[in-house]
Amino acid sequence: MIPRGQSLKTWKDMVTVQIHFSRRVPMKVLEKQYTQVKNPICKQQDGRLLKKGRENGYEFGLFLTTCTTTPASKSETVLTKAILGNDSTYFTIKSWRSKVSKADIAKWSGYLSRVKVCDSRIEGRKCP
Repeated sequence: MIPRGQSLKTWKDMVTVQIHFSRRVPMKVLEKQYTQVKNPICKQQDGRLLKKGRENGYEFGLFLTTCTTTPASKSETVLTKAILGNDSTYFTIKSWRSKVSKADIAKWSGYLSRVKVCDSRIEGRKCP
């Protein structure tokens, strides 16, 4: 999702939802991917685990990554919430190609804290 006035080529901020169906990646693997693995297209990269735990019975991790000088000659900051569902892995991603303030990170971390996975097959985890 890209705000009005921006395009796939010229976006400055974006929200993406990904569902990796029938794929459940262990949280330890995701932690390493987001905090230790270096991306060769970034001149400098930083990755941090901001929070992890369980919500609605599912394990989650909230990650903040930065990459300077991508092939598009833009730096990116990415806030990712990964949730390990019973059958799939779910990602909600907020990306910026603009200056990001601590207030922006706090605002979107708050928003992502309300993103949950539900499962109509399991009592107590049913969808609203």
